[in-house]
Amino acid sequence: MNSSNFGQCETSCKGSEYADDNTLSCYECQDPCLSCISATKCKTCIEGYLLYGNECIQGSDCPLGSFLHPTLPICENVCP
Repeated sequence: MNSSNFGQCETSCKGSEYADDNTLSCYECQDPCLSCISATKCKTCIEGYLLYGNECIQGSDCPLGSFLHPTLPICENVCP
């Protein structure tokens, strides 16, 4: 899963995996992350969870001070 880019190796992984730059390996995202950028940072969440920062939180309510995006399951810190 490595490709050469100007003499450097890059790891390309499936959407449900993240690349570890140290090992040049792909690892599965852990629930409740559907897609992730590392072992602890989510990009999208499984159904029933909302993305808040890089974390998936369970439920349909955003934390105090954040607002639900009008079309995506994402909590934002600014009004939509």
